[in-house]
Amino acid sequence: MGFDTSVVVAIFFVAALILGTSAYSTISMADSDVDDASEERFKMEFARLHTDLEITGVDNPDNTSLIISMTNTGSRTIDASCLSVLVDGALREYSYDPPYTWTPLEDYEISVALPVENEHRIKVVTENGVADYYVYMSI
Repeated sequence: MGFDTSVVVAIFFVAALILGTSAYSTISMADSDVDDASEERFKMEFARLHTDLEITGVDNPDNTSLIISMTNTGSRTIDASCLSVLVDGALREYSYDPPYTWTPLEDYEISVALPVENEHRIKVVTENGVADYYVYMSI
């Protein structure tokens, strides 16, 4: 084996080491990202499993708004400012009174400005996607 062959083998060996190191780094980073995503998914699923709400009633005391009464039937505290309220499929703004956190087994009311007539399908969604529906019919 001549000197030229030894140099070529050495170059190939160094190239293989560099390629292997690079591949290992890439695979290691990807595996770390997958682990982080799995952990985040677990936390989200845990939060969803422990969050629940129930719309217990809807009232319209002044014919211009709906007062939606709800109970936090889950075991997690819900942030009232992070709710989404949909009436007939349209996202609506709502108002609420302090406290802004809604502890388990506590009742809570929000108000939605809305001309009250006919039938309305109401959906309240928490920050992690747990929802409840209610159909309100005006008399």
